[in-house]
Amino acid sequence: MQEIATALDEFHSAPALPDPDRAVRADEMSTLLDKVEKFSGLSRLKSLGAQYQHGDFFDRIRNAARSFLKECTANGGSWKSALAR
Repeated sequence: MQEIATALDEFHSAPALPDPDRAVRADEMSTLLDKVEKFSGLSRLKSLGAQYQHGDFFDRIRNAARSFLKECTANGGSWKSALAR
């Protein structure tokens, strides 16, 4: 339990994105998504839905979500606006 609490505290306090209204570049979005995936664990995320266990469905959804979020930032969008979309 302590290990999880420490990891969550470190993840939360890391300066990943100081201002959610600031424009984010696509490479910054990728880095931030990598950090979220590393913290959460892809196997843990994949286990959240039975449909993710079959074939490459999880990977297709993951890649589509990442592409969409990067697209949202292509024209100077912020992290906050990307999530709102």
